[in-house]
Amino acid sequence: MKRRLVSDFEADPYLLYILLLTGVLAGFWFWHLIPNFATRDEHARLLDVLPMIGALVVDPGIESLRQGVTQGRMYGATFYLNALALIPAVLFAIITGKLAIFAPFYRPYKSTNIWAIDTDLWHLWHDTPQWLWTSSLLTLRLFSVLFAVGCVYLTYRIGTTLRDRATGRLAGTLLALTFGFVVTAHEAGEDIPMLFFLLLVIYLALRYLQSGNETNLLIGCVVGGFAIAFKLTAVVGVLGLGTAYLLRARRTGTDWYTAIARPRLIITGLILGIGAVVFGYPSILLSGPDALADRIFRGVSNKGTVTGGRTASAGWWFLRGYLNGLGLPLFLAAIGGVLASISQLRNQSRETEGIAVVLIVFGSCVFMLSWWEYIRVHHLLPTFPLVMLLISMALLRLRDHKPTIARTLVVVLLVSSGLYTGYGDVAYATQPRDEATQWLSTHAPDDATVEVYVEDPQDAAVPHGMRTSHYGHREDSGAQIPRSRPSVTEWMRALPERCPEYVELTHEDLLYLAPNSSSARSWQYHKHPQRSAYIRQLVNSPTDQYEVAAEFGPRPSFFEAQPRFRQRLPEFVRVGLIPRTIQYGDEQDLGPEQYVLILERTGHCPRPDTATARVTGIR
Repeated sequence: MKRRLVSDFEADPYLLYILLLTGVLAGFWFWHLIPNFATRDEHARLLDVLPMIGALVVDPGIESLRQGVTQGRMYGATFYLNALALIPAVLFAIITGKLAIFAPFYRPYKSTNIWAIDTDLWHLWHDTPQWLWTSSLLTLRLFSVLFAVGCVYLTYRIGTTLRDRATGRLAGTLLALTFGFVVTAHEAGEDIPMLFFLLLVIYLALRYLQSGNETNLLIGCVVGGFAIAFKLTAVVGVLGLGTAYLLRARRTGTDWYTAIARPRLIITGLILGIGAVVFGYPSILLSGPDALADRIFRGVSNKGTVTGGRTASAGWWFLRGYLNGLGLPLFLAAIGGVLASISQLRNQSRETEGIAVVLIVFGSCVFMLSWWEYIRVHHLLPTFPLVMLLISMALLRLRDHKPTIARTLVVVLLVSSGLYTGYGDVAYATQPRDEATQWLSTHAPDDATVEVYVEDPQDAAVPHGMRTSHYGHREDSGAQIPRSRPSVTEWMRALPERCPEYVELTHEDLLYLAPNSSSARSWQYHKHPQRSAYIRQLVNSPTDQYEVAAEFGPRPSFFEAQPRFRQRLPEFVRVGLIPRTIQYGDEQDLGPEQYVLILERTGHCPRPDTATARVTGIR
C-alpha cells in the first residue's frame, strides 16, 4: 500500500492538493466546544473506556480488567481508538501522581456502567480534570481528521481502479467538499473510521475482481470484519465482497457451480472475518459472545424508535438527510449519477462490473436504512463516497460525448459544493456555545454561579469548573437524597431562593415554548404547563431581579416575533441551501440548536439559599 501511495503521488500531482483540501476542511477548528462534547457519542464512548483504566488503578488484575471493560456499553473497535486517545492523559497522571482521578469511573460488581441513570453528568464532567477531557477529545478529533483524509484517498483509489485517475480525482474532490462528510469528521466517534475500513473493503473487492488474487479477497474479509466491529452497518461490505467473488467466477469460462464452489477459500474468509469481529470487540474476548448479541439487539431496537426528532417516514428522513448532507446541487447530481449507473448495467464490460459492486453496496445500505425509524445524516455517511464515485463516472462518460456540458456540470458542482460546505465549515469558528462559554469565562466573577435546566453538559455552554446550579435528575450512588425533595417544576420556580448570579436558557429549554408539533421533545415538554409558564416568564417578562445580559446564535423560529425570510422557505429547499440547520437527533447541534440566552441578576437576594440544589464545579 505504501508503494501504491508513493506511485499515486508521482503519477498525479493533483492528489496531494486534494488530500490537503480534505485536511483543511476536516481539521478547521476541530477543537470546537472542547472540553465539552460535540455529541452524546463523544461522551459515551470515552465513558466506555474510563472504567477499564479505573479498574487497573483500583485493583490491578484480570478480573477487575474484565469488569472494567464489560461495564462499558460495548461499541466494539471504537474502544481501542478511545483507549489510544486516553494514553496521553494516563501518562500525565502517572508522572504527576494523579492516577486516582480514574478510580471513580470504576464501579466494581455493579450491573450498570458509569453512563447509567444514577450518574449525575454535571458532577462527572466538573469533577474530572479539564486536562483529561481536553487531551482525549483533541486526540480523538485528530484521529477523525486523519481517517477522513484516508477516506478521500481510498475514494480516489477506487475511482482510479474503476475507470481512470480523472474519475478518482473528481470523486475524491467531491467527497472532500461534501458537508455531511466534513461535519462528521469534526466529531469523535466510529462513523469516519468505519467508513475508512468499508472503503478499503470495496477497494480490495475491486482488486480481486480485476486480478483474481485470493489474497485481496482474504484481506478484505479481515478488514470487513474490523469495519463491522466499528459499526454494524458496515456489514454491507460483505455483499460487495460477495458480488466481486461471483463476478470473478463468471469470467472463468467453466460451469457456474464449479466456478463458485471453492470451500477452502470461502471457509477461510469466513473464519478470518468472524475472527476480526471478535477481536474488534474486547468485551467478547473477555466475556463471551453475549456482548455481540447485546450490541446487535440494542442497535436494532434503537433504530426502530423515534429519538427526540420528528415523527416522519423513512422517505422523509432520507430526502432531508441527503439534502442537508450533500446540498441541493450535489443531491440532484446524485440522483442523476445513480440512475445513469443503473442504466449502464446493460452494457457488458469490466467497468460495468465495478459499477455493479458499488451499486450493490449502495443499494443494500439504502435498503437496510429504509427499515429504520431513526435516520440521520451520519447514518447516510457510508453512501456518500459511493454516490461521488457514481456521479464522477457518469460525468466522465458524458465528457466522452458532450465535453462542454460535462465540464460545465463539473464546475457547477465543485463551486456550489465548495460554497455550501465552506459556509458551514467556517461557522465552526463562531459557534454560539463556544461564544457563550467564553462570555461567562470573561464576565462572570470567580465565585459566580450559573443556573441551568438541562441534564447534560453537552446541551449547555458553561466553562469547565464554574459553579453550576442544576436539578439532580440523576443521583450518584450513595448520595443522600432529601426526603422532602421538590419536583423539577417546584425547584425551577424556587429560583429566588437560590439566587444565582446567572441563569442560562438553551434551545432545549425554549422547546417548552415551541409548538406542540415541532418535535418529539417539545411534545413531551407540553405535558408540563407550569414549567412552560416559568420559562415564558423568564424570557418575556423581565423582573427586577434578572435581565437579559447576552444572547448567542440565531433564535429558533418559534421564538422570533417576525420570522426571517429564510424560515419561510420550504423546508427541503432550506436544508439544501443552508448547511447549518436543525438536526433533530444525536448529530452535532448546528444553527438554532446552539442558541443560548444568559440572564444576569441585577437585584438583591430576597432570602438565603435554602432550596434543594446541586451545585458543582469550583473554579
